[in-house]
Amino acid sequence: MKNYLFALLSTALTTLCWGIYGPLLSWGGADMGGSHWLPFICLGIAYFLIAVIAPAALLRVKSEPGGWTAGGVAWSFFAGVAGAIGALGVILALSNGGKPL
Repeated sequence: MKNYLFALLSTALTTLCWGIYGPLLSWGGADMGGSHWLPFICLGIAYFLIAVIAPAALLRVKSEPGGWTAGGVAWSFFAGVAGAIGALGVILALSNGGKPL
């Protein structure tokens, strides 16, 4: 039951974050004089901090099963590329008159 509750809360967190993603980018761009590319740079910095620095620190203090493999690195890298392209798609939509809501 504990794992089910954690999975449910994790899904809710994902839904919340993806739901506010577009509006936050739009508001950031508006506060940067209408730019959509400057918020994209900030997004990249946030991805680096949350997806590189935090897990690297956690791996130093907590053991993790498994290890680096060429296939695992490739698939995971392509997942990151897909996420970045998705973020780029949001930026392009906002840049071309799309509304975040």
